[in-house]
Amino acid sequence: LVILITAMLPAFIFSQEQEKVDGVVLDSEGSNALGLSGANVYWQDSQTGVVTNFDGEFSIPYLIGHNKLIISYVGFESDTLVINEPKTIRISLKPSNELDEVVVQR
Repeated sequence: LVILITAMLPAFIFSQEQEKVDGVVLDSEGSNALGLSGANVYWQDSQTGVVTNFDGEFSIPYLIGHNKLIISYVGFESDTLVINEPKTIRISLKPSNELDEVVVQR
């Protein structure tokens, strides 16, 4: 009986669905918002991260002990969300207003 339970334990453990955080990263709020393709989504202080798909959608494994999810995209302000449970989220990033000075000389 012990051998049977031991043999079936790995199948039971790996058959459970991975908990995850799903979501979409958008370029603005409102009905005209577009998904940001290629945005970075990662857990702070971990090496687990993903990149959004063509429509700005992502799915990242939920990590117990890592609750700060960072979302970044070139030309937009990064955002940090506190996530305490697996769920579906919608993030709207604000355009970055920082421009570097450019000097053109002849």
